[in-house]
Amino acid sequence: MIRPRTPWSALVALLATLLATALAVTALGVPARAADPDPAPDAEEVAEHALETVQDLVEAPVEPADPAAGDVEGKNLTLALRDLAVTRGDLPDSKRATAARLLARPTDSASECLNEDLACYGSHTVKRKCNTVVCVHWVSSGTNAIPTENDGAGGAFPGVAGGTPDYVEFTLDTMRNVANTYVRAGYKKPISDGGADGSSLPDVYLGNIGSAGAYGYCTTDEDVSGHVAAPAYCVLDNNYAEFGILPRSALRVTAAHEFFHAVQFAYDVNEDGWIMEATASWVEDELYDGINDNRAYLPYGPLAKPNQALDAFTQIEPYGTWIFFRYLSERYPTSVAGLPTIVRDIWRRLDDGGSGDANTYSLQGLVDELAAKGTNISTQLATFGMWNRRPLLYEEGSAYRPAPLRKTYTMTSSARTRSVGFSLTHLATGTYRFTRGSGLVTSKVTVGLNLNTLSIGAAAVITVKRRNQGAVSRVVPLTSDGNASVSYAFGSTTEWIEVTVANGDTRYNCGDMADDQQSYLYTCQGTPQQGSSSQAISVKVTG
Repeated sequence: MIRPRTPWSALVALLATLLATALAVTALGVPARAADPDPAPDAEEVAEHALETVQDLVEAPVEPADPAAGDVEGKNLTLALRDLAVTRGDLPDSKRATAARLLARPTDSASECLNEDLACYGSHTVKRKCNTVVCVHWVSSGTNAIPTENDGAGGAFPGVAGGTPDYVEFTLDTMRNVANTYVRAGYKKPISDGGADGSSLPDVYLGNIGSAGAYGYCTTDEDVSGHVAAPAYCVLDNNYAEFGILPRSALRVTAAHEFFHAVQFAYDVNEDGWIMEATASWVEDELYDGINDNRAYLPYGPLAKPNQALDAFTQIEPYGTWIFFRYLSERYPTSVAGLPTIVRDIWRRLDDGGSGDANTYSLQGLVDELAAKGTNISTQLATFGMWNRRPLLYEEGSAYRPAPLRKTYTMTSSARTRSVGFSLTHLATGTYRFTRGSGLVTSKVTVGLNLNTLSIGAAAVITVKRRNQGAVSRVVPLTSDGNASVSYAFGSTTEWIEVTVANGDTRYNCGDMADDQQSYLYTCQGTPQQGSSSQAISVKVTG
């Protein structure tokens, strides 16, 4: 798990100028990803920005995180380093050595790895131990030294007394559990690095990166470009003493999160960042359900900010978007090796196929997988919005705060009608509540919807709450124009009615980010094509 600090979306805004123009779309389809073009004249500028982003992350001072106080500051290294890896070939010669140092493994030579960059072992003696899934590398002296504990089952890190330090044994056991679970669940294994650092197994290095604000990161030190599979190596902190949670818990969820990035690289190293981080944060809780560290990100995602686009990535949003994949996991709970298969099946649709050219991107894979299950993104988004208003529908929902309402209106004998106009960003939801007030006798309420057309993703769910009864929700059938009129009893036992609306518009101008949206990173590094803003809900009480 990594804690983002500095946005890297400006890099993607620059990359957008290098991508092909948008393709036309119809109905609820999403445009095909444009193939990566040959380097354009400003490719050097893009690469230099990637380098500067990583340098800023490495050099910026960071205070220790305090999750209890809601502190989720830290550094987003994995995807920033990914961006540097895929663009460094366009750097001027004078800056390529700096990029190589930042991408260097801790065991690389002193000319390639400097202590002021990331973890670097330098002249200290390096030790290595492998199991069947990874090799762990460490040093016992210098700033990257691991804890000396070696007392067996007791202490901070359970191990075996004598021989290998307990911290290494605990790391190896954790990585074995993580890697084997992913394989049993049907995910690809990480791509082999061909024997770098003495083994074809993925390499995990232990280093003092917590002092720089990072829990861990995975990256590649190979030259890669386009939508291809790539090998990865990972770095985990050498003691997890800086983060305010139990160190062994921090190591476990970080291993689950970061090694999932290594798995993602085996599908497409250049996949959209929002789905990479959202699903990596999701899998932490699937493997280590009792730690719940990813709940710290819920205030930044769609549970707390329903009007925020599902695929927004300025800084920390996708770490909270894991709740959407939790929702899908509970709606479609079929599992293998304890992991719901729906996320695996989405990633299978994102496989680069070995071409390096155009392939299915994040939202396309999601839309296609939902279609295979007989549903669509709009319906699921509206239902997701309703679940977030009623979080007890989630297995662990007692720990979640309900999503906020957009507004509440009280219907009374003197205010029997309401008309609410609104706009809604793409891949977002909003909920309005209408309560039963004074002066109403026996009555009914009619809710009229005038939404976007079905072809661009309109959907709605209405929830009715009656006294001493549980709330009842249903998806509202809409006409092709996005209209509907439904009526409910609105007598004295009715407490309120909520209308949850969703904008499931999946149309993008891929590779064409508008100037006023460069603070955001959306699907396919593009600009969402917003649907009509003239949507409305009308409510009328009669009787």
